[in-house]
Amino acid sequence: RKSNYDLFNNFLSFPKPLIMALNGPAVGASATSSRLSDVIVAVELASFNTPFAKLGLVPEGCSSYTFPKLLGEELASKVLKGKILSSEEAHACGFIEYVVPDESLMERAQEVAEEYVASGKPKRWAEELDILKKTNEKESIALANAIMDVPFMSRQMKNAWKKGSYAPVAIFGLMRLTRPVWSRF
Repeated sequence: RKSNYDLFNNFLSFPKPLIMALNGPAVGASATSSRLSDVIVAVELASFNTPFAKLGLVPEGCSSYTFPKLLGEELASKVLKGKILSSEEAHACGFIEYVVPDESLMERAQEVAEEYVASGKPKRWAEELDILKKTNEKESIALANAIMDVPFMSRQMKNAWKKGSYAPVAIFGLMRLTRPVWSRF
């Protein structure tokens, strides 16, 4: 719980503007933490994927707050349940600010950063920082609980079985079987 909280709190507490330059798929924490930034510049082949439901997990990285604010409730719900957004889709719905060709990513990100600093704009989430910190705490607790719950263990067993990786199947199976005992402690 603390590690997850600390990870995202570092983004929230960073005193300077955060400009993300994404050069490929952002999955899970990469997708959620990217939206704690002030601006995202992404290449055409970038995508955003939050496979939490598929894994038996819950949203993290303040995404239960930031995604609905940026995408609207309906699209945010779909994305948090595993809909993958291409960079073009993410740009069209306002999830990211810029889509650029691969070869100009870093140059454009540098330009955007310089323009942002020169504008004197406050950080994107400055007025909602307290809400985000509370959301981060709530999500971190929920995530820690989800990792020790039966749906997560069952999905991990299923995924490992599909891959023919039987040791994790045995480990998660044993954890699931003995959960009524160890969950009391």
